[in-house]
Amino acid sequence: NISDTLSITVNGYTDGSTVINRTNAGRIAVGGIFNAGSSFQVDQCNVINTMSTITTAFMNSATFSDSLLEIRRTIIDTNGIFAFFSDGHIYAGGVHRLVDNF
Repeated sequence: NISDTLSITVNGYTDGSTVINRTNAGRIAVGGIFNAGSSFQVDQCNVINTMSTITTAFMNSATFSDSLLEIRRTIIDTNGIFAFFSDGHIYAGGVHRLVDNF
């Protein structure tokens, strides 16, 4: 069982990228502010939530303005309520893209 949360928080990130590739985690949580030209990408990961007190495998609470959140070729599974949950904001030019996930 994977029981750790990989948490990424940025503050006013501009023209930069954060990429998580081929990683196992019980949960991924992203927060903060992604500004123009920045991105947060998850590729070929296993996000398998087996934690009883956490009901979300992937949690987005970040703000994306003219920036990208992309999850590709990733297994997202949970014993809770949500495999993917977003309560963040998407402003002009912001994109959330989910591609070939299981």
